Amino acid sequence: MLVFYPGDDTPVCTRQLNSYNDGIEQFAELDAQVVGISAQDVASHDSFSDKHGFQFPLLADVDKETAGRYGTLGPIGFPRRSVFIVDAGGVVRYAHRAIAGMDLPARQGTGRRTPETELIRYEPVFVTRVLGIDPGLTRCGYAIVDGRGPSDVRAVSMGVIRTSTSDPLASRLATLRTEFTSLIAEFEPNAVAVEQVFFQVNVRTAMATGQASGLALAEAGNRRV
Repeated sequence: MLVFYPGDDTPVCTRQLNSYNDGIEQFAELDAQVVGISAQDVASHDSFSDKHGFQFPLLADVDKETAGRYGTLGPIGFPRRSVFIVDAGGVVRYAHRAIAGMDLPARQGTGRRTPETELIRYEPVFVTRVLGIDPGLTRCGYAIVDGRGPSDVRAVSMGVIRTSTSDPLASRLATLRTEFTSLIAEFEPNAVAVEQVFFQVNVRTAMATGQASGLALAEAGNRRV
């Protein structure tokens, strides 16, 4: 079972690979080998694997050539969370390529075990992931939210990006851009929502908020989110 995942030691990827690791004996009973693959290098994989005790190998697809051949590269250049079942002859018997952001449910019992039900137990669930931005130059809030429907929404991460008022404007804007880039790369949102300022008495504050908003929208557009 060849598993493409976006990044080492990120929250969803960690939970995904731990899920496979927890069921490694069941994969062995099926004579199935789990292999993880992502664009991080060998050193990163070794650290990630040692930290969590993975009992299967992680392959380093640094140039993303393998991800490209399997058609798993997303629009911002990161492998989509995808699973392939490859038989002993090298023939792909099952393929699941993510179209949207994805999460993984807890494993559940399936009664009588068959190869098909064992694999279905690890079937991913499609979710929509949104990066929300509350723009500001001194304090810029963000939140990552996953939703599977109107009544099923989950907060993944949230925080505040801060810049010092004593730093030059260009430096503060560069910090915001770097943080926006990192958030999009790590969490791979399907959409970016930026709060719009409808009324602001302080002109300087309005301009700063507008600059932060523009950076967030520009980076989202640059990453084709």
